[in-house]
Amino acid sequence: MNLKVFPSNDANLYEFCEIFIQSLISNNLIYHFKTSGSTGSSKDIEITYEQIKSSCLMTQKALGLKKGYNALVCLNTAYTAGKMMLARCHFIGMNAIVVPPSSNPFEFLPQDQSIDFAAFVPYQLNSLLNNNTTDINKRLNSMKVIIIGGEPVNEELESKIKKLDCPVFHTFGMTETLSHIALRRLNGSEKTDLFETLPGVKIEQDERGCLKVKATVTNDQWITTNDIVEISPPQKFKWIGRADFVINSGGIKVQIEPLEQEIKGILNSLGINRNFLILGIPDQVFNELVCLLLEGPEMTQQTESLLKDAFRKKIHPYKSPRKFLYKQTFNFTPTGKIDRKATTREFV
Repeated sequence: MNLKVFPSNDANLYEFCEIFIQSLISNNLIYHFKTSGSTGSSKDIEITYEQIKSSCLMTQKALGLKKGYNALVCLNTAYTAGKMMLARCHFIGMNAIVVPPSSNPFEFLPQDQSIDFAAFVPYQLNSLLNNNTTDINKRLNSMKVIIIGGEPVNEELESKIKKLDCPVFHTFGMTETLSHIALRRLNGSEKTDLFETLPGVKIEQDERGCLKVKATVTNDQWITTNDIVEISPPQKFKWIGRADFVINSGGIKVQIEPLEQEIKGILNSLGINRNFLILGIPDQVFNELVCLLLEGPEMTQQTESLLKDAFRKKIHPYKSPRKFLYKQTFNFTPTGKIDRKATTREFV
């Protein structure tokens, strides 16, 4: 593999990537990967060389990645997603084209630098598609395959992805499984709502309906997640939401993440472009109230009224936010995700 870093004068980024790649060449026994910390404190997890290699080869088989491909590494290489892109380049023989994480991963690339494979977070791909320039669309459609992960893909972004010619896959995974263990196609004739596991991955559900995973990437040990799923035998599943992201309001359990997807669409339809979160705050009558926390200054009463009216029309009454909350600036993790715990701490 070859390693290229843009901008070319970013010596620190080059050295950081080179050190990790050299550790793979040296076949280190143990690696320490750091979780993103978006739902709790970030922590270090011990990973073996064989786990990393196994994950890369499973991804290669599932996506048809080939030696000599140019792979864009635009995720933070201090964390699992970025490290695993470098590892895939090493084990598959792809060329690592590395740029600093940003909303426009193409801004540092020379015009003549081709890309065959890329991994984005939803924010990055959405930003690129919003630019809607000929150059950006040409770059995206010239790729052999794109993966997107780190968080759910909302309906608005999915509708934009449908227009791309390049195959785009949504990934499912976590640091404990070394990035993804399942993929679902987001565009083309093979588009689906179901994730399909990578070769060699076994799945089950626990008594809560949460996904359990066993594969070589987990050292052949069962890992129990907090992700509620519906399994479609033999190796497919639909993601519902996280078991620890539930609000108990008046005896009704409200799943936070699907509700956030609904609200995202409503906000977009009204031209409200803000970061937001759904949270439950303690209440003597309902146990917890479903609340909408918005980043930035308070909205006008007129805008709030329009939003409440839209909620009444489009969201079931027991799920509709009963209160609006505001925070001037949200907290974010180093990987660019909203830090739920830090952002909502003062309200719960």
